[in-house]
Amino acid sequence: CVLPDNKTVYLGEDGSSGESLFSKFVADEAGDFTSGTLYVYKQTEGQYTGEWVEVTDESIENMVGIRAWAAQNGVTGFNRIEWVAYNKTDGKIYFTETGRDYPGSRLEGAMEKGFKLTKHYYDRAEEQGVEITSAEYWDLYGRVCVYDPADNSVRSFLEGGPYIDMGGEYVEYPDKHLSN
Repeated sequence: CVLPDNKTVYLGEDGSSGESLFSKFVADEAGDFTSGTLYVYKQTEGQYTGEWVEVTDESIENMVGIRAWAAQNGVTGFNRIEWVAYNKTDGKIYFTETGRDYPGSRLEGAMEKGFKLTKHYYDRAEEQGVEITSAEYWDLYGRVCVYDPADNSVRSFLEGGPYIDMGGEYVEYPDKHLSN
């Protein structure tokens, strides 16, 4: 999404679980997106706040292979970002994470590559009584996240739906929910 300053663009990337990047491009001149600076979001471990890490353009590999660069720099990997929007009323950025039924092994793989995971994943795992890399960790519905530029925080704004124990049987989803 392009902000009203016509220089700042927030981007979400539908990458693999734990490897999807939340990034920001700031153009050198308003309305001209051919030059500027690219950043990726890095949440401080154990906190909702974070910082923007500049993707250096010293090597074309950093831009072409941004995901590998991001992993090497320990940035935050999200779960399949799909949509990004700016709310002019509160000045915040909202984006969705698609979710993935049982992402534990994929999140573990992302961490092994060097990605850090968001605090809200750890919060969910704690609520479920499992480790974030456990095969039992579920994230069936995804969520809407909110980025607040006032404090550089990312939080879950709205979880997509409740967990329903299928118990091996088909169970209808609730009437109102978000899902993948």
